[in-house]
Amino acid sequence: MKYRVAWYGLLLSVVLNMVLAALLWYSGRQEASALTTNLYLMDGEGENWTVINYKVVIDQERIKRGEARLRYIGSMAIDQSEYFGIEVIEDHETVYNTIHTSQGGPVSIYENLGNFGSITSPFGADDIKPERTSLENTIIQITWKDNQGEIHSERIPMSITDEIAI
Repeated sequence: MKYRVAWYGLLLSVVLNMVLAALLWYSGRQEASALTTNLYLMDGEGENWTVINYKVVIDQERIKRGEARLRYIGSMAIDQSEYFGIEVIEDHETVYNTIHTSQGGPVSIYENLGNFGSITSPFGADDIKPERTSLENTIIQITWKDNQGEIHSERIPMSITDEIAI
């Protein structure tokens, strides 16, 4: 009888330890997945411009967009341009905008192609974190004046080339 009680006690202890270990492991997995940071790299090409390595970094508290390189592949002269603008549109909403303008001299478009800047925004209580499907609808609109002062605009659809979850 003594051995039977000891045996049931040992069995109950083992079962409870296994249940506790499973609960701790599962809750740790949920916390880990909730703290994931996602990095999306995107590229796009239009008739006059190529966008290389546009980045979107999303974590629990904020989102960072930008840091892309631009390459001019058009044939019109733009080295004396007095206006150059970039607008990033995600799911029909502008999420980043930058304008370079000057009077009486060029804005040096070629010097501004290495990194068009970035923006970091915290998530508010009511904000919904963007998901891959909304990022797949990203368009970068580039507007510029050529050397004759004529305004041109091009919308470049972006494609996700790489995705990393950390």
